[in-house]
Order: sequence, then C-alpha cells, then structure tokens
Amino acid sequence: MANYGYGWYTQEQLEDYYDQLIGDYAKTLKQETFTDAKKTNYLEAVKYVANLVWNEYQTKQAHSHPDQSGALVNVDVLDTVLLSLHPKSKLKGLSVSDYTKEGLAEMQQFQDLIHMDIHKGYDGYGRRSEGAYGGHHQNMPVWLKNIPDNYTAQLAIMGWFLTLSSKMTGYTIPGVGVAPGGTIEQPRDAIAHYLMDMETLADAMAVKKNWDRPQYAILKEMYLDLKRMHYSFRVNRDQSTGEFRPMSEVEDGPKFPAERSNRRDFGHHRH
Repeated sequence: MANYGYGWYTQEQLEDYYDQLIGDYAKTLKQETFTDAKKTNYLEAVKYVANLVWNEYQTKQAHSHPDQSGALVNVDVLDTVLLSLHPKSKLKGLSVSDYTKEGLAEMQQFQDLIHMDIHKGYDGYGRRSEGAYGGHHQNMPVWLKNIPDNYTAQLAIMGWFLTLSSKMTGYTIPGVGVAPGGTIEQPRDAIAHYLMDMETLADAMAVKKNWDRPQYAILKEMYLDLKRMHYSFRVNRDQSTGEFRPMSEVEDGPKFPAERSNRRDFGHHRH
C-alpha cells in the first residue's frame, strides 16, 4: 500500500478493488439510473468517476509534470470517490483512512446534487426556488459556506461535475471522452441550471482553495476542462435552429480564454 503512484493496479485489480470497497451497496447503486437512453446506473457512474480521476487525470498530470511531487491522486482519493454516494450508516466499520473519512463527511451534503434525477430543491421542471437563491438550488448558500477543505473531497466532486456535465451536454471531457450511456434527457433550461450550480461551486473552490498553486495542478486542470465544457454549452448554439453543435466544432471558434480566466479566478488573494 506504500506505493501510491499511478500503475499500482492493473485494470482488473482496480475493478476488484472497486467491487470490494463498494460492497453490498452496489445493489442499491445499480437500481438508481440516469434519465439517459441506456438508463445508465449509478454503480457504473461511480466506477467511471473513479477511473476518470485515477487513470485519466493522474496520467495527464504525470505526463505534463513528470517530476511533480505534490498532491496527486492516491488511494484516499480513490476511496472517497468510490464511497461518495454511500449513506453514513453504510460507512461505519469500513477500513478507510481518517483523511478519507473526513472527505466523505464533506461529500455527504453534495449527494443531492449528484443524484440529479431525484433532485430536492427544485420543482418538477428543474426550476429553482426563486428569490433569495438567485436561481440557484436552495442549498447553494449552505454549500458555498461549506466548501470542502479536504483534497480528496475536492477531487471527488470535480470528477462528478465533469462526468455529470458530459452526461448532460453530450460533450467530451477534454482529452478523455464522453461519459458512458449517452445524454441525459432533461429540459435544456434544467440542464443550464445544474451546470450553473456546478460551475458556481467549482469557481468558489478554485478561489478559496488556491487551485493556482502547483500542488493542485490536477484540480486546476479539471476546473479548466469543466469551464471549457460549460463555455461550449453556452456559446455553441446555431442561432437559426437553436440546436447546440458538438463541442469539437467549437474548438475552432471562440476558445475558453484560459489565461484571462486564471487571472480573474486566481491571483487576487491577499494573504
């Protein structure tokens, strides 16, 4: 267990590890499905997010910063993703690190947001409670107050945000691919609301948790990828039909202005 680096597991060993840790809660996760054409279940989604964080972003990072010794993806992060939808009662007695337990405690409040199809805090049409929340989910003020401090929770949430964004828009996660099962069938304004909630939380985490620091390179990359997907969703509309074209067609058009955004989102802290 001392070797936390990438490549600690083969894909088969990884699958075994997932199944072992998720345990009998897998049955419940299998019964909960997205509103996509394939009725993708949450067990598949949890495993996809785990692979996304463990394989894709870890590997991207290893290639772009081979000498990096900062906080990368370790077993604590993997465990936090795999158990991110478990109810508290199912976490008792599991042999995970204290750091993972802290991350999971911080993830509990976001389970509603991740379970989009049984979303509390919206009416049946995906519209927000109007008024005080400014069009956001009614829990947003609480969520913003309780932005996770734990690195594993931040990585797990960003993994979910990227996966859900791909499933809602049909867009590719940059350099990775499209989340499995196809696009979620939801009204476009409901999707815009969900994306706005995720982006608001990601923006707040990026600024409060200083994701411009080198040790948070993976979080920063996930954040920029999320922004690219959301930007494409907003701008890439065919004005005559109202249809959205694939994200790949936007790449030649207005790019997400990474440099400018970084200066705005980061770098204005006075410590």
